[in-house]
Amino acid sequence: MLESNLDALVENLLAAYGLDLPTATLRRFGKSTFRPDFIARAPGGLRTAIGVRKGAVDAKALYVLYGWYDEAVTRKTIDRLLLVTPHPPSADDLKRFETTFEADENVQWIGVEQLPAILGIPDELDLASPETLDRLKTASLTRKARTYSPDVIGVRVVDEPRTAAANRLAELRVPKSLARQLSMKALIELARKAEGVEKALRFGEEIRVYGFLSDIKSFSTLVRVGAPSAVQEMMSTYYRRAREIIWAHDGVLDKFIGDAVLAIWGYPEDTERDGFNAVRAAVDIVDLGRSLLDEFQSRHNEVIESGTRVGIASDEVLVLNIGSDQAEISFVGNAINLAARLEAACAVDGILIDNRTHASLANIDPDLHRLATASQRVLDQQHAKGQLTSIRAWQINADGVQRMLQAKTPVTAK
Repeated sequence: MLESNLDALVENLLAAYGLDLPTATLRRFGKSTFRPDFIARAPGGLRTAIGVRKGAVDAKALYVLYGWYDEAVTRKTIDRLLLVTPHPPSADDLKRFETTFEADENVQWIGVEQLPAILGIPDELDLASPETLDRLKTASLTRKARTYSPDVIGVRVVDEPRTAAANRLAELRVPKSLARQLSMKALIELARKAEGVEKALRFGEEIRVYGFLSDIKSFSTLVRVGAPSAVQEMMSTYYRRAREIIWAHDGVLDKFIGDAVLAIWGYPEDTERDGFNAVRAAVDIVDLGRSLLDEFQSRHNEVIESGTRVGIASDEVLVLNIGSDQAEISFVGNAINLAARLEAACAVDGILIDNRTHASLANIDPDLHRLATASQRVLDQQHAKGQLTSIRAWQINADGVQRMLQAKTPVTAK
């Protein structure tokens, strides 16, 4: 139970007690492939980075962890680091860990059951209990709802009933199924629409949006090479962080398709920043892929050319409700089709955007547009199947993505 739910358990624990901090510092430093999963506020205001690992932690992984921690502390990004695994380390593992970190008292390797006490949580929690997991999830969602809805008044969140999350969405008159696709901020805004949720979702309407599709190159090869548990751990982290990135930049998650992420900007309502926000999300998705893939490949001898490709296109889509009992949003149309063509033609660890998206980036943030140094490409109909003409696109390569990443402050949804 602990192994399969470890990421979600830590995430909900931090959110339920209001200890989670904005994860703007979740980035790699130097050549380290490590990137922590969470930042928490511990007793005394200590900024605590938390790395979650379900499987074995070998000597190489500890060395990578040490490289990140040393630079993060030097830059005064964090105060403390916790490595959290389902169970406490063995005596031999702990000795190896303490040797690597030179017995630094601000670095600890702990079992997840020790985490509440270390973070100053006063309650005794049985983290192996399904009921506790359910309560934490409920409390987490309720607290997030309060973040965006100041008129919600309640009691101590960890004592709320296990049905509180569903009740909260019911009060908003929002189908709970939408919580998989829309951020809590978007759900609150949706519930406030005078015309009602169903109409605000615009089912059956054709609208102009920015379609976003990302994909990991050679993913099937990575699956064949890697241990199933390692692939599962990597993709579990990838899905969670990718969803956070989409929401942080005001996007809507359509779906995950294997290793692909399909998202939309400009829905339910459009803004002038939609194209810009989609590009910002793409920068973070590429960086996420670099981090996880580098760490994954560091454990294997095989050399696999991999990385993330992102296509973004602005055009029409039809909004569909494909749910049976509850609403489930889906989109079909040329914005999706063209984004897929752009992704397929994109350079690895790059972003290929259509001309409309390129113009949006230039209008909203000329400095970021300049740093992107996008080069114009023309996709003929052979490479842009389904289009009536050749397509003008702009390639942001890996160096451009890195410059954009360093120039901006990443944002992660709450």
